[in-house]
Amino acid sequence: MGDVAIAWVHGDQVDASFFHSFIAAQMHDVFEGGLRIGRTLPVRCASGGLVKARNNAVTAFLAGDEQWLFWVDTDMGFAADSLHALLSLADPDDRPVVGGLCFAQMERDHDGMGGFITEPIPTLYKWAELGDGVRGFVSWRNYPRDTMCEVNATGSAFVLIHRSVFEAIRDQLGETWYDQLPAPDGVGLLGEDLSFCVKARRAHKAIFVHTGIKTTHRKPRWLGEADYIHPDDYADLKEAADEGRLLQAG
Repeated sequence: MGDVAIAWVHGDQVDASFFHSFIAAQMHDVFEGGLRIGRTLPVRCASGGLVKARNNAVTAFLAGDEQWLFWVDTDMGFAADSLHALLSLADPDDRPVVGGLCFAQMERDHDGMGGFITEPIPTLYKWAELGDGVRGFVSWRNYPRDTMCEVNATGSAFVLIHRSVFEAIRDQLGETWYDQLPAPDGVGLLGEDLSFCVKARRAHKAIFVHTGIKTTHRKPRWLGEADYIHPDDYADLKEAADEGRLLQAG
């Protein structure tokens, strides 16, 4: 048995990109990775049952002998060697939580046609002042590229966690790893993944994301002309670039 358990929460279907990536990761583990993968812990999630599903997976994980739990969502795509890249960077004491670079989809505003204007945001989160004396999580949009970054929180879509993190939370709070905490502004609840990160940090466990370990995250969106560069606009873009008026990304 390997020292890594892989867990995912699923409904009736998984994405083709996840299936392809998962098989490739297993093949890499067998032929190049040293047989690190042990059990797989798929957990079926009923409607509204995400917190319970994640907690159940952790309970099953801690009942085994693996040292690391690798969470991956079933709409993720990733390279065959990504899990082993995380393992090479993680450390039970200094870096017990290490995630890859993932993006969530934020709905910014109504598009006036029954849909939403959306944008991707990186799931590296800092604790920051939100205004009016309220503090909370904000996305680290200008993250350093191809770098190990310590964060206050990250999502659970693609993250490697040492068993000592779950044990520390259990010792403090019981088996409530992914139970949701109240949001800092007093309205609603934090997501189960951010709630876990708050508890991990309270247990003095550091959280990292390496932005060189890249993933894809399949999300629906409403495409319109605002997302498209019309050929008539290329001349304007070229003129702006020639004049040095375009800012470099990042």
